[in-house]
Amino acid sequence: MSYDMFVQRFEQGDAAPMPGDAFRAVFEPRADRREPQHGYWHISADGGGTADVYATLTDDTLRSLMISRFSAGAILDMLVKFVGLADAVVLPPGCHTLLAHESQRCHLPEGLRADAVVVRRARTWSASFGAARRCVKHVLRRICQASGGARHAGSPAFRRLMRDTRPPLICDTSAR
Repeated sequence: MSYDMFVQRFEQGDAAPMPGDAFRAVFEPRADRREPQHGYWHISADGGGTADVYATLTDDTLRSLMISRFSAGAILDMLVKFVGLADAVVLPPGCHTLLAHESQRCHLPEGLRADAVVVRRARTWSASFGAARRCVKHVLRRICQASGGARHAGSPAFRRLMRDTRPPLICDTSAR
C-alpha cells in the first residue's frame, strides 16, 4: 500500500501557488528520473532514501505537490526544508494538517484550522506519519473484516463503518 501526502500553500482559506524556486532548490538536484508529461520526479536522497514526487512547474510556480512511496530520514528532511521555503503545509491522510509555523493556521480553510498542528522537526513528522499509517491500516483491516457487502465505498455498510471509525488524535509535539 502506498501512502500519499499532499503539500499545499494557502492564502485566506484558498489554495495558493508555491514558488518554483523552492522546489528547484530542494528536490531538483536530487531527481534521478523525470517524466515531465506526468509531472513525475523520482527523488533519491543521500543515504539511500527515495520518493516519488508529482509536481508540475508552470510559470515558475507550483500549484500543488504530492509525495508518495517515500522513506523516512533524509527524504522527510527534504520535505521539511521545502515546506519552510514554500510556506506550505502538509496534508497527510488520517492525520491532522501539519504546519511549519503557527502563522499559517489563519490561512487554512476553516475546516482544517482547529485540528492543525505545528511540527518543526522531520523526526516528529516521521512519528506523525507513522501514526497516520497505523490508522489507515487499522481502517483497512476493519473494512476487510466487516466487509459483508462493505467492499463498495457507496454501500451502507461501508459508510457505517467509516462513520464509526475514528483516527487517533495526534498532538502538537513541537515542544518536545
